[in-house]
Amino acid sequence: MAVREEVTYVIASCDLFSDLWGNHLRFLRANFPQVQRALIVTDTNQKNQSFDGVTILECGKDVSYSERLAKAMAAIETEFVFLTLDDYFIKAPVSFDLLENDLAFLKGNGDYLRIFLRPKPRRKDRYGAYYSLDLNRNYAVNLYPGIWRKSVLLSVCEGTPRTPWELEVSLNRRFQKNGFVGYASKGNEFPIMDMVRKGKYLRKPYRWLEKQGLLPKDNQRPKQTIRYEFILGCRTLLARIIPQKLLTWLKKAFHYKAYSDYREEEA
Repeated sequence: MAVREEVTYVIASCDLFSDLWGNHLRFLRANFPQVQRALIVTDTNQKNQSFDGVTILECGKDVSYSERLAKAMAAIETEFVFLTLDDYFIKAPVSFDLLENDLAFLKGNGDYLRIFLRPKPRRKDRYGAYYSLDLNRNYAVNLYPGIWRKSVLLSVCEGTPRTPWELEVSLNRRFQKNGFVGYASKGNEFPIMDMVRKGKYLRKPYRWLEKQGLLPKDNQRPKQTIRYEFILGCRTLLARIIPQKLLTWLKKAFHYKAYSDYREEEA
């Protein structure tokens, strides 16, 4: 099968989040057993963890996030990679048949396929099971789970060293400059639970792990506060329902800039 043979599953991480690796891989094996090649990309591995069938690529403490990913791409042999983050746990079985369709579509039509519908593309940009991405919309290309051509991911990670936030905000412009083509899948073939924000477990995921007895015995990662999650929920809802033009006007009126509003000169 194409996904099994032609795609490497890449987990972008760092040592500060190494406590998540075991559970991430536990749910990967339970819900996506077809994965044959898995790679964790990190700065260091101070606990000297190891997992059967998984390569841990240590790049060094002083190597930036973007440089680590570029180094990983140079070491991968497959043409495509499935990129995800350490704190996105697969919460239910993936639809392997849909992922096979995704890869077949990507081979013939594009360079990147986001397996996540946020930010949601416009209905008029829908082509069957997929949406083309508007690269003028913030975070159209992002670090949510997605399938990439390895050469394209390498290209967008090269150049100026970047943090995760700097890399993500640069992706649209790099796609525009290089003529890369991106899509988003409208399916739910890769169901995930977002586990961590600001270094702390979100409350629902924390309870989910606790109920299954899967919190690490030496867990030192706290839960987020109710206040934080309430504010986060309000901001997320407003960002989804307020038209983009009105949102832009409000930011200008109140002299507010989100991280995504800073556009780097280099792309």
